[in-house]
Amino acid sequence: MARPGVRILLVVAILATCWGQWLPAAVAFNRCQYVYEYFSYCIDFLVGCQLVVPRQCCSHVRKLNFLAKHMLGPRLICNCIEAMVKGMEPPLIAYNIYALTLECSIHLSFPISSSMDCSKAHSLLKPTEGPTMAQFSSRLIQYLCLLLIVVLLLMGFSSSSTATESPSIICSDVFGYFRKCIGFLTGIKPCPGYACCISISELNEKTQQLRDGPKTVCQCIEDVSYVTKSIYNFSRIHQLNTICQKHLSFPISIAMNCSK
Repeated sequence: MARPGVRILLVVAILATCWGQWLPAAVAFNRCQYVYEYFSYCIDFLVGCQLVVPRQCCSHVRKLNFLAKHMLGPRLICNCIEAMVKGMEPPLIAYNIYALTLECSIHLSFPISSSMDCSKAHSLLKPTEGPTMAQFSSRLIQYLCLLLIVVLLLMGFSSSSTATESPSIICSDVFGYFRKCIGFLTGIKPCPGYACCISISELNEKTQQLRDGPKTVCQCIEDVSYVTKSIYNFSRIHQLNTICQKHLSFPISIAMNCSK
């Protein structure tokens, strides 16, 4: 079997060979990630959780405008936004979309909606045709390259594997996720906001991966409430599940037996 150093050289050689075809494919696949990142700064205002358009929202909407005009086209951005906000509670407020353009002093080059026909949005991209034989061969090479890299890496890991520790979570991690929802749960904020829903969803996934996840997270949340002197509104806890569309695998409380 090849030595670890030889395996590393093989991986580097394959990466160098495949780089020219692999990179464009990866960029094309992740185009929506920029829309999700930039548009998230505006969601709290658009659903009514904030009364004033955040400065970061305006700056990131201008970035989206640039992408719509020069790179992705308005149709793709429309599709990405629609996928992001469809079914969201609370929903987008039509007047706030209009107010966004006024406050940011910008004319949007793409539509914002949770239910519209994005095919009607004028696309600045050239129409695409079905894949040619050359394109098919290029994609096949990309997949084979990735497969070879994965196999070589797995061989390296299997030859030098040691006993791995089970994943764990500490209370500082829990606080990092949970703090974005405290304002809503204590009644200070009218709605949880996009950042809270994303964070609580990520915390939920991490909890499900741990053997004693619900018990640990439950105790951490109680500790957080004790340190921050927070009192959670019982009705808000249930609203959090509904608005963020998540069934939490851990309880939220300030005084319960987390061992159960």
